[in-house]
Amino acid sequence: MLSEKYVLILTPLIDDIAKVISLVFSKKIYTDEARRILDFIMLISVCWNVANVTLKKDSVAAGILKGSIMLFFGMLLIPALMESSLSLGRNKMEKVIIAVTIIAICTIIETSIWDVLKKEI
Repeated sequence: MLSEKYVLILTPLIDDIAKVISLVFSKKIYTDEARRILDFIMLISVCWNVANVTLKKDSVAAGILKGSIMLFFGMLLIPALMESSLSLGRNKMEKVIIAVTIIAICTIIETSIWDVLKKEI
């Protein structure tokens, strides 16, 4: 069973994971309606992370900082990198590898940034 820590890390990536799945199977899976639902789930998970950090650190500022970092990576950086990088792939497999690599690297960087910052808060 997944621990809360991994759910809190992976759930905000649900939209990006859906994009990768769509690359593999069909673009028809990732419709505007599906995107809105996945964005909603992602935003709920960001709220969950913010609430969790706020409670653990007893600091609203810490929660807002955590949420800001998550939104920067999840709503700005990853989509921008995916949009500009997926055209480098010559076939579906290469595009999937590029997408998964971008998501993994950004997740590691986001987690590392937070690990450093949470020690200072």
